Order: sequence, then C-alpha cells, then structure tokens
Amino acid sequence: LQDILPNGEFKPGTGTTSLSYGGLFPIDVSQNVRKLSARNAATLTAYALGATSYRWTRNGETVDNENGATLTVEWRKGPSSDTYRAIAQFTVDEMTVEGESSEDLIITNLPAGTCFMIR
Repeated sequence: LQDILPNGEFKPGTGTTSLSYGGLFPIDVSQNVRKLSARNAATLTAYALGATSYRWTRNGETVDNENGATLTVEWRKGPSSDTYRAIAQFTVDEMTVEGESSEDLIITNLPAGTCFMIR
C-alpha cells in the first residue's frame, strides 16, 4: 500500500491497511431546498473527484442503502431539523477508503398544515 503525502508524493506503506487522504480530495455538497413541507422532498448532491461511492449520515447515523452521489430526503412528521453529511469513498487496490466528511446540510421539516372550516 502507498500513502499520499501532502506534497502529492507517494510514501511506501508500512504494512497497515489504512490510507489517509487528508484534504487532498475535498467534497462539495449542495441541496435544492432547506425547508420541507408535507408531500415534498429535498435532493442532496455530493461530488468528490475520483469518488466511487458516498456514505450518507443523518444526525450522525449512517443512512442505510444509500451510497450514490444524490440522496432524496422525504418530509418527516415534525417539526424537526435533521443534519446530513456525505463522506466520499474511494476504491484503492480493491479496498474502500473514506475521504473527509462534507459540511452539514440541514433540512427543517415544517409541520403539516391544518385546515379549519368556519360556519
């Protein structure tokens, strides 16, 4: 295995299986909305040069079965705010290595509206 030094040179591996990418592969994220109302969804998008997949988290917990560059977030009964992050994953010598985590993407779920009929 080889590690990448801050100056871009390769350093021979020491026999361990961990690689450190530091900030060499920054991850950019965006979202199309910040506040969700009932029956709406938000799309979160991540991009890191060379990433083969992404790990998404909501409030620090991994979102199961989501490893693409986009994550669709459905409205959740609330009101509540959820914090999402994307972690870029790279394939190196048949191993998956994680890069740095993205900035926080915050989605606020607005309460469902209530209709009143006045007679």
